[in-house]
Amino acid sequence: MYYMNSDFFDGFSVLFSKEESILNEKRRPLGSYSTDALDMDPGLLEEIRDSVSLFQEVLTVFLSARDASSAAEAQQALNELWTRLEQMPAYSEMKLNGLSARGLIAYMRAHPTEVDDMLTLGTERNAMLRRWQDKLSNFRSSFRDFVRESTWMLENYFEDLPSRRPEAYAAAYHKYRVDVSGELEILQEEREETGDLSEIDIPKLSFSTQLSFVPVHLPGRKAPVLAEKFIFDNLTDFLFTDLFRGMGVGNIPRKCHNCGRWFLAVGGYDTLYCGRGAPGETKKTCRKVGAHNKEQLKNSKDFAQREYSRVYNRLKARKRTGAITTDEWNRLVASAQELKDKAKRGDISETELKGIYDKI
Repeated sequence: MYYMNSDFFDGFSVLFSKEESILNEKRRPLGSYSTDALDMDPGLLEEIRDSVSLFQEVLTVFLSARDASSAAEAQQALNELWTRLEQMPAYSEMKLNGLSARGLIAYMRAHPTEVDDMLTLGTERNAMLRRWQDKLSNFRSSFRDFVRESTWMLENYFEDLPSRRPEAYAAAYHKYRVDVSGELEILQEEREETGDLSEIDIPKLSFSTQLSFVPVHLPGRKAPVLAEKFIFDNLTDFLFTDLFRGMGVGNIPRKCHNCGRWFLAVGGYDTLYCGRGAPGETKKTCRKVGAHNKEQLKNSKDFAQREYSRVYNRLKARKRTGAITTDEWNRLVASAQELKDKAKRGDISETELKGIYDKI
């Protein structure tokens, strides 16, 4: 019997060990899937939105007509939707009931009694159909909320941390939660005063799942270890869980300082660059380009500091001999400091800096 349940396209299990997630027998470092989600092309979400809208429309027609023509349109729309869903993070590594989905409409035509029951208010099948359609309709907005909230949190609370250890990540997340709770209280008070009844956009701080424990065999170990088995009702709850479990071991999504794409910085190291091919390069990775640029910047800063010290000492000697007044001294030193800072930032070249300093 072909039975559509509430988890027809969502609802899947993931095993978590201390440092890995195991999805469909594939092992990846904690934080990998949330990083993939942040780095995903947003255009795919728009395609999914359009596919969902089309499928819902033609499905309604099919459920009314149930003829060959409407069935073909509904199945084609569902196939196109599934093809796009299977490109999503995590879903790309699951079968996602693809074979079942691609035979769904034919099954429904062959079992009209079950379809009648599905369309009857108050039946279990009707409740499942409605929930499934709601999940499809809300899929894009839910995923987009994950990207928006995670990006805001990571860029504003984690990017400039002096330490990349799990303890520092926990402290940063604590500050984020405190700030979010405080802002929500203020918003609630303001709305009570104004009588505003509109819904507040609340960042997600808890995630639904079912938890059990199972023994698994890990590479390099003779004896099995106990892993946590989570069953998620939706993709975004899994992505949030993956994100925070990654933080717990020192793994965190970060934007590459060279190409601007998200990558997973692992092990608590202050990694600034990803390992992808650098933009405009045929062989060098962002990591190699970044290391080269970092060394150049360091040398530039050292050069600017040396040149500033040379000018400062010359001006100091001129002030001591009375060649310049105290006011002139203060003005020239301030100008030299500003030029030094510009050179360190890369706003002016070493040649330009030296040329200006030689005229002071």
